[in-house]
Amino acid sequence: MGLSYSHKFHSPGRFFRLLRQAASGGIGAAIALFGFWTYNTFASNATPSGRSLEANPPSANLASANPLDIPPAPPPGLPPAVGTTFTGEVKQYLLNPEGKVDGLLLNNGLQVKFPPQMADSLVGMITPNTKVSIFGDAGFSTRFGQEVRAKSITNSQTRQTLVEQSPTTAPQPPTLNNYSTLSAEGTAQNWLVGHRGEINGVIISNGTIVKFPPHVGEQLASMANIGNTIQAKGFGTRNRYGQILEATVLSVNGQSVSLQPKAITGP
Repeated sequence: MGLSYSHKFHSPGRFFRLLRQAASGGIGAAIALFGFWTYNTFASNATPSGRSLEANPPSANLASANPLDIPPAPPPGLPPAVGTTFTGEVKQYLLNPEGKVDGLLLNNGLQVKFPPQMADSLVGMITPNTKVSIFGDAGFSTRFGQEVRAKSITNSQTRQTLVEQSPTTAPQPPTLNNYSTLSAEGTAQNWLVGHRGEINGVIISNGTIVKFPPHVGEQLASMANIGNTIQAKGFGTRNRYGQILEATVLSVNGQSVSLQPKAITGP
């Protein structure tokens, strides 16, 4: 047949007349004509004003176009730069109830917390009186101090840096052999706070860390000051890094502080 497949079939009537002519020339010609019309219809609908893609080649580079406007992914291996840098000098180690070093008290009042499973690496690199640079997440700043959850700690002299890492083994539950009955008395040197600024402990003049639940700190918020006389008894540990006790009896300036949890009241 003398059909030309370069025509644009925007008229369905014209298309079906040609399709009948093509059919008389064979099934193959009819199928080819139908396929070409389908392609031409979609191409025309996808371009402005019904113009074909062949008649109006795009000026943009289709290979580099981003039709969904999705921003490129960041290069791999770069952690998000979220955190704040602090500097100071180490005053003493902070301990958890088992006596493991889990942080640093700096001379500017910052209380730097670090995972206890990294205690050996921390004490091997940082000692009291060492100047350090801390990068981490800062808690609420209060008149009692501020907690910083460290992501990295750098020895400012040696430039060694310890980076936070997840534990590789499950922590072992504490045993009674880890604890002994302890008592301590002295004046408050530093009140300790949690990430939300809640008071949860105090360091007294002999270096002992006295810990208590946050609800106890609520009672102390209005009376806690540097120089308060502290008396405490409880269970804890003592080692070469310091002494810590969880208070079961506590008094501030001779006034007994209740350690009982708050009663839960109904709605």
